[in-house]
Parts: sequence; C-alpha cells; structure tokens
Amino acid sequence: MTALLATITKLRKEGYTENFDLRKHLLTGQRSALQLTPDEFVVDSQHHFGEAGDPAGTEVVYAISSSSST
Repeated sequence: MTALLATITKLRKEGYTENFDLRKHLLTGQRSALQLTPDEFVVDSQHHFGEAGDPAGTEVVYAISSSSST
C-alpha cells in the first residue's frame, strides 16, 4: 500500500468521509451536494507526498472539517 493510500484509509477511519473538488471559490463534494466556501471549513491536517523539490510530482491531501451539513 502506498503512503498516499494508507493516509486516505486512515483519514476515512477517523471519520473524514467526503472527497472534494475545487470549483471557482467553492469546495464541492464528489458524492454529496455539499458546497463549502473558505469561511465554512477548517484544515485539520495536511499530508504531502512526492519528491522533495519537484512541485509537479507532489500531491497534497487536506483533512478538513465543517459544521455545515447542507
């Protein structure tokens, strides 16, 4: 299992259940109708993967939380 996949699996077990796409100024849920503006969520943690010094080969996973449910 790659470090990226292991991190995503761990975060899911911790209760992070949605994946988001960035659309203009909103985060939009991939599996739900949830849309969040920047003031509606906080970044709980961030995880970086890839080669140091190679921005094109770097991936970042952000774990976010929000009190919004709609």
